[in-house]
Amino acid sequence: MPIDRRTIVPIFHTLSRREAQSYLDQFLAEMPAGAARLAETLQDQGADSALVSDFAPSSLSNVWVAVAPLFSWQDLYQPANPPERWSPAAPVEGLGDLSALPSWFTTSTGYGLEHFSPHTLWLIDGVARHLGNVLAHTNGWVWKVGSGRSGDVFHNQPVIAGPLNEHSPLMSTAVIVSRHLKGGEGRDTLLETYENWVDPPPVA
Repeated sequence: MPIDRRTIVPIFHTLSRREAQSYLDQFLAEMPAGAARLAETLQDQGADSALVSDFAPSSLSNVWVAVAPLFSWQDLYQPANPPERWSPAAPVEGLGDLSALPSWFTTSTGYGLEHFSPHTLWLIDGVARHLGNVLAHTNGWVWKVGSGRSGDVFHNQPVIAGPLNEHSPLMSTAVIVSRHLKGGEGRDTLLETYENWVDPPPVA
């Protein structure tokens, strides 16, 4: 029997703005638990758990180095070979208990979140929150409801907003992790993402 995703997680583009703000409030209330999970993972990896409260941009590289070896696909996903080829969506059933996944998990973004193992989704949660919080603490950016038009990818999702643009740490981290698992990850990708958002390269 097909799983009704709406009974487990909001499908963001269907939310009213009031519902989206209510979800953002929930997402922000989850920050301490997210930091605690990431700190425990860092400690298990032999890294400094205090990195979760280090909001210097350099912490992004240190967090990434510690958690990157832990990323994996979910059991029922068969990645394309070679990676550049199109790959079908992974069966959601391979994720097990969907209510045990991060509250923002959805299959409606087109970002292939269902490809990742549950443990990897929680790692994405911790890393993405840290990326957003580095921007908030160091650059004065703010978490807010994505203001894109209905149908836009980040519409009604939690985003981090600067003076000119808003970005999704969650979906951007998912892209980075996917690229890493496919063998195409660049060096210091999280830090590069931070730098590109703070100081966008000139448009050619």
